[in-house]
Amino acid sequence: MTFMAQKYVAKLPEKLAERLHDKDLEAVSLIIEGNYKAAEKAFELQYQMMVFEEGKLPVGTRYHKGASLHSLGISILMQKEPMRIQEGYQKILLAYIEDLLDFDNIDQVRSSLAYKELLLNPSIKKELLESIEQYVKRLKAGQQIPRNPEDILKAFEGKVLVATAQTREITMEQVRNTMDEFLEKKGKIEQRVFVGGSYKNIALLRHIASIVEDFDFVAIMPIELPATSDPAYEKFIHDVSIEMLQKCSYAIFEVTISNGHLMEIERARDFKDHLRTMLAYQTTRQEDRPMVTKMLMTRDFKKVPYRNFSELTTEIRAFLAT
Repeated sequence: MTFMAQKYVAKLPEKLAERLHDKDLEAVSLIIEGNYKAAEKAFELQYQMMVFEEGKLPVGTRYHKGASLHSLGISILMQKEPMRIQEGYQKILLAYIEDLLDFDNIDQVRSSLAYKELLLNPSIKKELLESIEQYVKRLKAGQQIPRNPEDILKAFEGKVLVATAQTREITMEQVRNTMDEFLEKKGKIEQRVFVGGSYKNIALLRHIASIVEDFDFVAIMPIELPATSDPAYEKFIHDVSIEMLQKCSYAIFEVTISNGHLMEIERARDFKDHLRTMLAYQTTRQEDRPMVTKMLMTRDFKKVPYRNFSELTTEIRAFLAT
């Protein structure tokens, strides 16, 4: 279908059209390779090229930038990062606004890729799209045509945030992708040391992590995964911790204070073929035992009492050397 544009939509100069086409080809190739983040950067550059060149146009004219915005939004969604889904849909909403501004009639808009993509999201209601449509219609009637579609989106900021906040159910697969990237950046599995314990004792856990790093190993703490600060991940925190544990070669648990980490310790024995586990606990006397279940203390784990940081450091060095 050939879309007819409003008279104020300027035709792209030949050289600019070629540059945009080249950037399209680059981005599509990256998508085929599965490199969605690089494709996003290519589409973002394409959009910024249009914005820059648009600034040279006479007042009252503009370029149609909907295709770039739509592709940008899709490339963000394809990365399957829960914290960026809202951003992806907002880019597609901007593409929809571009279509409303530039196409001759509403049938053209409703045949566009942006409109169809938005309708696939059950959280984005037709009523919101129709409200934006009526707002743009009034602007066009008054010949108040903005070049920046964000100027229009701001008028619906509250409704848009609500509509795009819970756009898709987050899955463990999405969380797993984020976690795997985090682990790969931290280091190879052979060097990974899971550091667990009660987060009420977070200063001590970070000290243990620091000791691990001093011995040229990589400390892994679920709390350091950036995504765990997002409430949307809350229901996956236990599963994420267990999978992180499984993808390490060593585990050190500070068990002086009993807490939820007991479940992680129980699962550690399931990974005993590749995971060595140490339970460390503070004592005043070497013969003291920590306040954890007797069941855990009978497991085939290395159990280490310590009375000061010097003893703790010595024990961790010996544990990682084996």
